[in-house]
Amino acid sequence: MKKEKLGKILLGLLIMAALSGCEKKGSVAKEANLVFSHWNTNQNEAMIAVAEAFEAQNPGVRVEVQLAPWSEYWTKLEAAFVSGKAPDTYALHTNFAESYVRNNVVLQLDDLKDYDSDFDYGNYPEGITNLYKFDGKHYAVPKDMDCIILAYNKELFNQAGVAYPDGSWTWDDINAAADKITALGDDLYGFGAYNNPQAGWGSFIYQNGGYVISPDGSKSGMALPESIEAVKFYTDMFLNSDRSPNADMFAETDRRAMFAQGKLGMLPTGNWQLTYFTDNEDISDKFDIAPLPKGAKKATIMNGLGWAGAASTRFPDETKKLIAFMGSRKGNEIATIGAAIPAYNGVAQMWVEKHSDIYDAEIILESLKNGVQYGGSLEKPRWEPVMFDYMDKIFLGQMSVEEGMKKIGEEMDAIING
Repeated sequence: MKKEKLGKILLGLLIMAALSGCEKKGSVAKEANLVFSHWNTNQNEAMIAVAEAFEAQNPGVRVEVQLAPWSEYWTKLEAAFVSGKAPDTYALHTNFAESYVRNNVVLQLDDLKDYDSDFDYGNYPEGITNLYKFDGKHYAVPKDMDCIILAYNKELFNQAGVAYPDGSWTWDDINAAADKITALGDDLYGFGAYNNPQAGWGSFIYQNGGYVISPDGSKSGMALPESIEAVKFYTDMFLNSDRSPNADMFAETDRRAMFAQGKLGMLPTGNWQLTYFTDNEDISDKFDIAPLPKGAKKATIMNGLGWAGAASTRFPDETKKLIAFMGSRKGNEIATIGAAIPAYNGVAQMWVEKHSDIYDAEIILESLKNGVQYGGSLEKPRWEPVMFDYMDKIFLGQMSVEEGMKKIGEEMDAIING
């Protein structure tokens, strides 16, 4: 009897121990200090607000928001992975998503419903969600969505007697307006044609029927006649006319600073960068935005960041709960105070309402309807520097557009298929 009774007691203790050690998935029953890292200065206030709201709902968890500039962010992040001190949660960009996933440093996020019963990937645009989905599995929750629009200086347009740009504008309209604005003075330029694949020449390639890389990531489109024609139009702005500052001028003065100083009539820019102008009293009341003028069709580079978790985190449950909250409707609504458009379906209109007193924010939502993904492949970290190198040569006039673009296409394909 004593043995039987002792056995029952031991069994009971084992069961209790097992139950006490099996914390319910999705609950936060212990203290945890999480680190969240990102690079956007103009969104830091919003990120802190989201973190504080999460802390209020989860008293056992503290979230430290770390900010590093883009120029340092990825180097620091990779060093943190190597040293075993990676942030628990971090902002992930499409440039790095696939290589990070393949190197097993990203937390898989297919079970977030266990941490928030309302969580559903169907709450975000499919195109953004798929940017962070590999082999049928999710590795980041869509954070925001963005596109490229045209910022323009109303004062310079008024002085030149040119009507403000609108959705009917074409490439010919850009040239005509740029010529008139450039003619206003020696230190003025009608357009800012700077070297950038996302916020610069990339959209023009897609408008002309070309592409940087095929949607399946299997081949380059840079050597296509349509792509070459688009880059030639773009670089003619300064190589064969004085409509735009050249690459050397932009190396001396940042294009955003040049626009804020009133030296550029038009500047293609990402909507997330508009705070450079809205927060600058020299330009804040002198500019507005319009859709990018169309080529053969309307198109604008569209992208979106994602919330990711470190596979090495010591707090996987708390990290997933934080990511689920950041991706929730409440988290997205809080983030509407920032420069980025929250990805959660239906919240974008709230963002528009909070920004429409500054510029015509509805134009950004309309532009997103013509969004195309710049795209990438597992080899992007290797082929993108090659593309940048040749584009630098083209923009500096050291190589013709045709020769440079064909070289890019050849070397990209060799890397992708090598």
